Amino acid sequence: MAETAPQNDIQPLFMKKRYFPCWLTAAGGAVLLGVTVPVLLACFHTSFDWQKSSRPGFVGGGPLLAVQQFLWLEAIALFWCGPGALILSLILYSILKNNNVGMTTAESPDGILRRGRWTGVVLAFVNLPGYLSGFVLGWEKPFTEVRVALLFITAGGIAGSWIGWQAYRFHHLEAGVMLRYSLTTLMICVFVFGALLTVFAPGKN
Repeated sequence: MAETAPQNDIQPLFMKKRYFPCWLTAAGGAVLLGVTVPVLLACFHTSFDWQKSSRPGFVGGGPLLAVQQFLWLEAIALFWCGPGALILSLILYSILKNNNVGMTTAESPDGILRRGRWTGVVLAFVNLPGYLSGFVLGWEKPFTEVRVALLFITAGGIAGSWIGWQAYRFHHLEAGVMLRYSLTTLMICVFVFGALLTVFAPGKN
């Protein structure tokens, strides 16, 4: 009878094969989402002010000005917040991946997504360069502190959910790269997104 390979000889090969793409997609997606979504909200809120004033290096108006504004703020946000977001993403991914997830416990995908989401929100406030967003929104305006806090919460929640799914995927070969979601989750996301657009509406004090 042919001998079968011990389980402990197979598992390390499996872990090494899955480790690289999971941490890469976790960190890359978290940085992209965690930076881009707050920048979009900030651009949306300040678009009215930008259209009224003349900024050096910006030409045209309407959609052209909006695109220039977004690309400019995105580059600055990636420069200042990108490194911190990358480090925090890898830390969160390592915590979720190594915390007895998937293979050793019966934790559901919803469980790890929930932990990733809330831990991501807490860690987002540690990325200190993100507080510079207050100068873009205008510290002199009322409720800017609330909007800045919402930017951190949004960035941390989205990035944390993405990282949580990649940590779950590390232990489950059958899981795809993209997050799985239910109709209820989709409806909640639509409601939250609508509320954020209301808070960051142009011209709001």
